[in-house]
Amino acid sequence: TTNPSQITYTVTVTDDSSGCKKKDTITIHINQLPATLTVTPANSVYCIGDPISPVQATGYLDSNRIYWFRPPILFPIQTGGTAFLPGGTTVAGITNYIVSQGVAGCLSVPAAFSVKMDSLPTININSSNYTICQGNFVTLTANTPGSGTYSWSNGATGSSTVVSPTNSGLAIYTATVTA
Repeated sequence: TTNPSQITYTVTVTDDSSGCKKKDTITIHINQLPATLTVTPANSVYCIGDPISPVQATGYLDSNRIYWFRPPILFPIQTGGTAFLPGGTTVAGITNYIVSQGVAGCLSVPAAFSVKMDSLPTININSSNYTICQGNFVTLTANTPGSGTYSWSNGATGSSTVVSPTNSGLAIYTATVTA
């Protein structure tokens, strides 16, 4: 709801030679800014390739007058709608956004939010393939630059696991690192 107030300006001009005066008045109506929207979540962190959840705006008067921006771009990247799905899931970094609502020709103070995309950690297993005899064992070791928590497809944790496949054929083990 807008609560207009007004201010009136008056100007008087006097002719220097005749002394005649002329007055003119202008009234300016001032609309209050609409309420700042609330954004949920305000800041999101994802790993590259993760599905991204929409950002929700609440506190609006008319969902068709919600404007989503990515500064410094001054025109909206989405107009209308209470949900916004940020893009750019393949590049690491932080992308900042703002959202405002428009009422009676005025935009609200923008609500800011960001989406951070983290790089995936690097992981290497000590060798890509092994050939062993049934009943024998081999130690698999994974490493990553930096730190992380390891988990293996056979349930082991830590950077190494000892495996002894019981069946002949191909045995596949996967290591996952969480940074």
